[in-house]
Amino acid sequence: MKVKVLHPTIIDSQWLQIDDVVDIEIETAQPYVELGLIEAVDEETIIQSNNNNDGDENTSDDETNDDGGKGPKSGKGK
Repeated sequence: MKVKVLHPTIIDSQWLQIDDVVDIEIETAQPYVELGLIEAVDEETIIQSNNNNDGDENTSDDETNDDGGKGPKSGKGK
């Protein structure tokens, strides 16, 4: 599993710096992920997260723009 280092740490006698991306076994990485020292950056996870977030954000933005745009225009015109 690929992980990104968030805080300098040593894993399996290897010194890792911030923003390093390394491949570590899931069992070894799990405790460090739980402590917030590293985060998983598997491509599949990133793609799924982006697709879900983009759809939600676009939907909420569209709704906000429609409602918000009509309110201020009506208020300024009167």
